[in-house]
Amino acid sequence: MTSAARQAEHGADPASQWAAIGSIAVKIGGTAETLRGWVRQAERDQGMRSGRIGDERERIKVLERENCGLRQANEILRKASAYFAGAALVSKDELMATADAVSIHMVLSNRSRGLVGAAELARMKPGAILVNTSRGPIVDAAPLLAALHAGKIVAALDAYDREPLPVDHPLRSAPNTVLSPHLGYCMKETWDGFYSQMIENAVGFLDGKPVRVTNPEILKR
Repeated sequence: MTSAARQAEHGADPASQWAAIGSIAVKIGGTAETLRGWVRQAERDQGMRSGRIGDERERIKVLERENCGLRQANEILRKASAYFAGAALVSKDELMATADAVSIHMVLSNRSRGLVGAAELARMKPGAILVNTSRGPIVDAAPLLAALHAGKIVAALDAYDREPLPVDHPLRSAPNTVLSPHLGYCMKETWDGFYSQMIENAVGFLDGKPVRVTNPEILKR
């Protein structure tokens, strides 16, 4: 039997994503809180536009239980999420063409693999920032490298197609990048929940009442 503590499936903690944007934008490192504040100030004072590629799968599941179709639920939640976040819901093409910073928040699947490829990168504004703290293969590596070497965009990356990133991987020597070793989820808030759930998993197993079981079919044996 396998139990799993709940993890962020859409990438890093938001503070880490803002830190990545801020780090590459101002060419310095710093605390997540400081850099997140810088980016918000930039959005207010300089008209910086940030875009997010992702979904709301957990809330969609709730609506499905309320007998709301998946397609309808997705559309409702996308519009509601944008509204309450003070954002505008736009197509992916418009987002890539107009955002100063694009941050990816998706799980890796057959649908999301290569979601950001040559066409999407070509639409990005000169000097725009691409942040990937989710999964490396969501972004097509070859056109990304080409865009970086051409100086068209800059990238803050925390996830890669191969991990650990090999010492001879071309991203290591690519210009216009800030790279981190898949640690964007390492925030206090994440670990507080992660470790407490690990303990709950162990106690539940010992009490004969397992929780968060990822292979429930084993319980029927």
